[in-house]
Amino acid sequence: MYLLILLSLGLAMNAISEVVWFSPEAIKNYAEVLAILVGGVWAVWRFCLRRERDTALDIALSQQSVPRADGSFLVFLDVMFTNRGAVRVTARRKRYPAYDDDSESLNFSGSLVIRELPDTAPVGAQVRWFATASDRSPRQTDIEADLLDDCELTGETDFWMEPGECSHSGVAIILRAGAYAAMVTFVGAAGDHEFWRRIFLIRVPYEAPQLDLPSSVNA
Repeated sequence: MYLLILLSLGLAMNAISEVVWFSPEAIKNYAEVLAILVGGVWAVWRFCLRRERDTALDIALSQQSVPRADGSFLVFLDVMFTNRGAVRVTARRKRYPAYDDDSESLNFSGSLVIRELPDTAPVGAQVRWFATASDRSPRQTDIEADLLDDCELTGETDFWMEPGECSHSGVAIILRAGAYAAMVTFVGAAGDHEFWRRIFLIRVPYEAPQLDLPSSVNA
């Protein structure tokens, strides 16, 4: 980007040095200088100020649940990724792990980790994903699912989204009744520089919110 700006300024200065006053060639040179300057300003505004070269991703989740004969539930989670940027978003191809640091190791670049929440915590207690500084994720009792398993190709994840594109990923899991935290993570091709995450609350069985509809009025 900065090289483009310097190149534009260099071309502009070179054109200025060749200007001959009050001649058709001078008018042509002035037009070239103006075009170069406008192009440089436009590039700075678009890529630096508006940050259009940066990737941006939204994550949303919806759920449904169906009771089973043994008292458990079939829970279906629909995760939606939306590319909000002006450039393509590409998932990291590497798997097992796709992301690894001191506190967590995720197998997939589109990762869903489900954790049952404790029902014995006292009122006012904060339930954190990383309970202590030494806590690692996922825990042995967590469930990790690959949201991009349909895009697995020769042992790698082959997935991308164009600007404005939405992608739905569905996962069906058997869970018992209770409250769960669902952590959705998307790891981009740039790794630490393209990392998006949201944590959602899942209630099993799922109860759709009741709409507060106005009561009918009889004439």
